[in-house]
Parts: sequence; C-alpha cells; structure tokens
Amino acid sequence: LSQKLFPLRAMSGRWEGRVFKLRDFVCVPSKGSTKNVEYAQSMGRIALQFTFREEIADLAQADLTVELSSWELKVKANGRPELDKHLAPISGHLHGDVRRELSWWTLEQVDGSNVFTIDLAKREHKAWNAVWKLGLSHHRKSHFAWSPAARTPVRKAEEMLVKVKPGRLPAKQQDTFVIRREDLCTDLEDGQDDATIVYRIHLDKAALEKACESVCLADLFGVDVMEQYLKVFIRGDDKSPILMGQLYKKVVADKTRWEIVKAAAPSDEDEQPRKAVQYNTCLQITLAKEKASAKHWPHVLEENEQILVREAAPKIEDLQAKAIRAPSPDRSAWTPQELAKELKAKADGCFKGSGWRDASVYYTRAIEHTPEDEKLYSNRSACYCKLKKFDKALADARKCASLNPTWPKAYFRQGQALRGLQQWEEA
Repeated sequence: LSQKLFPLRAMSGRWEGRVFKLRDFVCVPSKGSTKNVEYAQSMGRIALQFTFREEIADLAQADLTVELSSWELKVKANGRPELDKHLAPISGHLHGDVRRELSWWTLEQVDGSNVFTIDLAKREHKAWNAVWKLGLSHHRKSHFAWSPAARTPVRKAEEMLVKVKPGRLPAKQQDTFVIRREDLCTDLEDGQDDATIVYRIHLDKAALEKACESVCLADLFGVDVMEQYLKVFIRGDDKSPILMGQLYKKVVADKTRWEIVKAAAPSDEDEQPRKAVQYNTCLQITLAKEKASAKHWPHVLEENEQILVREAAPKIEDLQAKAIRAPSPDRSAWTPQELAKELKAKADGCFKGSGWRDASVYYTRAIEHTPEDEKLYSNRSACYCKLKKFDKALADARKCASLNPTWPKAYFRQGQALRGLQQWEEA
C-alpha cells in the first residue's frame, strides 16, 4: 500500500521530538484484504483501497459516482453501466455504520495505476472483523404493517444514499474546540502495580453524546507522554488539560497504551449500596514504568494547581524549560495533617476557579490522610452539588454531621443535597 495515500493505522502513537503522542486507537485486525480491496483501520476510521484493473483503467475521477449512506457504499461509472461489475468489489453493505459527513474519497495515480481510496468514519468506536456485512443488513429488514401508517416507515437522512463529492477533507491546522473538561469528565481513578500505572477518566454520558455529534469518539482525546511528564487533554482544548504534571519516576513513553472501556462508576465508602451498578464510558491510559522504576511509587503524578486553571497550560515539552513548578518539597517527614492541608489548599484553589471536578479529587485525597476532618466532607459535598451528584453530596453531608453534630453547616449541606434530589420536605 502507498504510505502517502494510505497511512498504516497500526501505530497508535508517534514521536515528535522528545514527546510520544497518542492520537489513534489501535484495533485488531488493523489491516487486511478482501476481493482485491485492501483495508486498514483504527477504532475510529476504516480506509479502503482498490486498484483499477485494465477493464476500467481509463476511468477518471470525474467518470465516477460515489454514493454513501450510513450503511451502504455504491460506486458506479457514469453512463457506462457495463463497467459497474468491475466496480462491484467496492460496492455493498458495510459491516458497520459510518458517518458520511466525516468521510471522503479520491481516485489518484499511484505507480502508473488508478487507485480508488475511500476513508470512512465509523459511527461506533469498535473494530470491524470484515469490510462488508454478511447476510441481511438490519437496515434492510422490513416490518409487518399493522396499520396504514406503518407501511411507509420514515427513513433518516443518513440512511439514504447520497452522492459524495471527490476530494479529501480539508487538513486542519489545529483541532477545533468541542467541549470543556469540566462538562465531560466526571470522575478520575488511578492505580498502580510494580510495572504499570493506570488512569481511568469517567465521562458524562449526555456530554459525550453531544461531543460526538461533531467528532468521532476516537478523535476527541489526546495524550502526550515524556519519560517523566504526562498530559491528557480534549483535542481543541489542550491548554486546559484533564491531567498534566510530573511523574514520580520515569516511564517508557512509547509503551503507553490507551483504550475506551466501560467501567462501574466509582462510589464512596459511605455511600448507600446501589440497587443496580451504573457503568460509565471511560478513557483508560496505561503507562509502563521504566525497569529501574519498577516498584510501588508513593505517589504517581505531581500536579500544579496553576496548570489546572483554564487556558493556562503550556506544551508538555515546555514544562521543564519554563520551570513552571518549583522543586517538590521533601514530604517524607510530613504528618497526615500537613499533607491534608496542602491538598485542601489545592482543592480550595480549584473550587474558587469553578474547577469542581478537580477540587473534589483533591478533597478526596486530603480525606485519605485525615478521614475525621468534617470540613473536608463539607467542602466535597459542595463540589458534588455543583456537579449535580446529589447522592454523593448527601452522603458527604451526613458523614460531616456524624463527625460534628453541632456544626450548622453540616445540616445546611444536607439541605442543599436534598433540594437537588427534590426531597423538599426533608430538605
């Protein structure tokens, strides 16, 4: 395959200077061929290439009509129906649904041959195990008409075959803004063993659906990794990253993996057990520790609160050069109260800047050091109210009241949470 026309999608990341950048999600199979049509795919896109044989070698781009719906591709020769049989390998019912508005096609000369290329944006973030649908497509299934109205089902515009003009999509100089991290990201989990570190970022369902109206899920995020720095961001909003900071020790940057997963929503220990487990769509990032760093780290990432201020974050490679943060103090002799105080200060700063999600993370870390501090529960309850997580806000407010039954603010927090839950009388 021509690398110029048809870049392999097997590589999820690439090096740019000292930074390893993740932009594509790898899938299996990453490439293959079927009936002389070669294909390569990531989780977000699939590209097909077909080299025209002698019978249709004289066709030019203007001689073709390419029609595309969300599930069907049809390529025809204008005014020459006898040639359509030679174009049959690139016509048919697609294995999965695609997004026409984000897809493109060309017919170009490669090594003296006419090569047809079509790049399709997948509607769902998943691997295809074939290019074409085997058997009857669910779009073709008809339903028994129980009434006159049911005899003519309404078809969506995306399900209709529409002519697609030739040409690649315009190259973007930079990613356009889609959504803020505060609206999309709801929770952050992290964990580690001796060899790896895992970050799991939980995403709000409604916000994610809204964002995916503009871009494919696979094109929504970016991850930049250096041997001791990490940046996770929403593309088009990289100056307000989800995560950014210095890692405790070194990692092997080009062994970083990422994937979209389903995971149970995190719950607090004090929260009442749920009747049904809620599963969220999550961005999961796995970092590989360098061999010399392969042991449990006392902490994973040192974030600077200045970086979390909107539109304030630099490029990852500028972190060291700009000396954006002072050397970390030696905390080995700090008491739990001192550690909690530092984390609370970071949380307070985020709260004042309307960074409710970031503030709740810092309050949670402070609670791990001083679990009997009622003010931390009160403050985190306020964050959860801002995030409209009223169940969690109520659990924190009740914990606060149990620690200090005479503190009026504990009951004020309960009232706020109950009002959010529309339990007016108890509020």
